Amino acid sequence: MAQIPPQESPVWNDRELKFARTLIFTVEEINRDTKLLPGVSLGYRLYNGCGSENLIRAAIEAVSGDSKGCTAQIQALLGHSSSGVSEDINNILSPLSIPQISHLSTCACLSDKKLYPTFFRTVPSDRFQVMGLVQLMKYFDWRWVGIIHSTSMYSEKGIAEFVEEAIKEEICVEYKLPYTKTSKKKINTIIETVRESSSKVVLLFMSLSYTKSILSKMENYNISGKQWVGSESWITQLDLASVKRKNILQGAMGFALPQASIPGLELRDNMP
Repeated sequence: MAQIPPQESPVWNDRELKFARTLIFTVEEINRDTKLLPGVSLGYRLYNGCGSENLIRAAIEAVSGDSKGCTAQIQALLGHSSSGVSEDINNILSPLSIPQISHLSTCACLSDKKLYPTFFRTVPSDRFQVMGLVQLMKYFDWRWVGIIHSTSMYSEKGIAEFVEEAIKEEICVEYKLPYTKTSKKKINTIIETVRESSSKVVLLFMSLSYTKSILSKMENYNISGKQWVGSESWITQLDLASVKRKNILQGAMGFALPQASIPGLELRDNMP
């Protein structure tokens, strides 16, 4: 068993570390209970890779058994958070019939068993989120909306499906704007479009890291009078809130994955 959270990352990722620590706790709990898997002890190796290239290299190392202390091929691989990285990893695992189980890759496209036969997940497909977002807008009679998205697989596939379902409910999209972390021109275009658009509802559909990036830039502008709708990747993240972002995030709505308390598991924020 192997978990692939994010090699030397420039930014400490608390959330990915919590995922890894939760895995360690779970494996230890299973091994401690002799009734769950009698005569079987689970092992794992954690791979730390900042960026998809390192993660894919870790996947290759895991399946080949070419790692210190582990000579056998893994029986399953847990990860990744990113739908795009999970897709790349499964292209390596599927020909070897090695199961991959993701805790956070939600792209509906990964449900295609012809393309990703050994991919499984413990979270719902984005298909359900998209249907919920469309029904939310229908309920409030928001028929004229704008969309800001990243260029990732998660975002582009989710937006494409949202637009398809929105049309069925006579919800129209005024604009679809792609955002990248490095393009100053694109953020200027986004700011100008959001300000001048007639639609009052803005759907921000992107990963948490992209959301943090775009909000850090938008907070420097006076943007108000908009109803923001968020994807599950960021809508419940309290650390996004700040005084500068009050005009943007106040009243933001969206759907989130249910949370649960795990007895014995303690995860602190800002862990060393």
